[in-house]
Amino acid sequence: MTKHFPRTAEGISPEWLSEALGQTLTSFMQLAERVRDRAEPGQVLVSPVVRDLCTGKTFQFDDQGEATLKGFPEPVRLFVVGEGA
Repeated sequence: MTKHFPRTAEGISPEWLSEALGQTLTSFMQLAERVRDRAEPGQVLVSPVVRDLCTGKTFQFDDQGEATLKGFPEPVRLFVVGEGA
């Protein structure tokens, strides 16, 4: 069965993690928004945390290098999600 990705750009960050830790969602939501803003149409970009959470799944993650994102003092490595084997 062939998987199809949406034709919209998406950025994903694990917002639920901050809830589980009892911390504010603000930084996770900001990260997801900044990552989304970097994505091209039809592309899904993720942060390293999302990639790590998908270990063992059938996705490929193509390293796009580090990006400087507004509101974050350190560069963030980004990955494009592709279809796996």
